[in-house]
Amino acid sequence: MSLKGVSSGTLVVIQIPGVSFMEGETVNITCCWTEILDRVRVTWLKNQSKIKSESNSNGSQVVLKEEGKNCASLNFSKITTEDSGTYICKVTVEIPSLTEVKGNGTVITVREKTENDTDGQMDVIAIILLLQILQILGDHQSA
Repeated sequence: MSLKGVSSGTLVVIQIPGVSFMEGETVNITCCWTEILDRVRVTWLKNQSKIKSESNSNGSQVVLKEEGKNCASLNFSKITTEDSGTYICKVTVEIPSLTEVKGNGTVITVREKTENDTDGQMDVIAIILLLQILQILGDHQSA
């Protein structure tokens, strides 16, 4: 599994390129950015249309993976096939100057549920492992 990111100066937004799930699963997709930012707005786009936008300025409405880590999640409960599509995370910083950076997007494929299908569980495990690796890398860079 590889990561894809887009950068603007030193700000980079990273997303997992593609994941597959089974209908009915609870799903969290995550994007992370490389700079420590006090004020950031995260907007999620599905197939280029805005779907979720939340702000973070020390009151934190954005779902951050861990304190001090620059990540936001888009959460689905009981995902359906209609949720399949490309999800792009757009990070906007307004201070000290307006900066807007998008990730390359995460393609979500939702399969109809069958009795013997467990592949979606493996994708969730892979995402958890990837986030742990990102945390280790972040801790290493800040040391």
